[in-house]
Amino acid sequence: MEIHEQTGNPLGRANALSNLGNVRFRTEKYDEALKAYQAALKIYEQIGAALGSAGALGNIGNILFKQSKAKEALATYEQALEIHKEVGNTLGRANTLTNMGSLYSRMRRQDDALDCLRQALRIYETVGARTKGLEAAEELIRRLTGGKEEEGTVEDPGAATQGTDDATPAAD
Repeated sequence: MEIHEQTGNPLGRANALSNLGNVRFRTEKYDEALKAYQAALKIYEQIGAALGSAGALGNIGNILFKQSKAKEALATYEQALEIHKEVGNTLGRANTLTNMGSLYSRMRRQDDALDCLRQALRIYETVGARTKGLEAAEELIRRLTGGKEEEGTVEDPGAATQGTDDATPAAD
């Protein structure tokens, strides 16, 4: 991160902070991950890096989900989803919808969960993406419907996106 500061590369610094957040998330140091993602988000917003902002928001939503802050997680996912829609990031939309479906399921809002997951599944199928997000959406749908429809994922926030190229702003 220092090199990005020294060279005046705010995007590089934000990406490094996001990657640091991914490491902290994987090691379950959620407070540290949250600080890193929030710092990255601030930079992305300052420089107008919409995809970076969406990725950081999604990752923040994943942490809030892990911390059982459902309402805050949902609001954060909704912000990420809106940005993905605005910039045409189809796979980002699908991954965010998968995470929202998982959250709704945890909140016992099964109809909302299925709605999000079905939207995500249609997107994954349309773009031909075989990702962890697709697998997660299929698994959750199967669990929520008792196996009565599409194939399908895990009820873990970020299973679709955490630290993947789809969620890591450096790849956006």
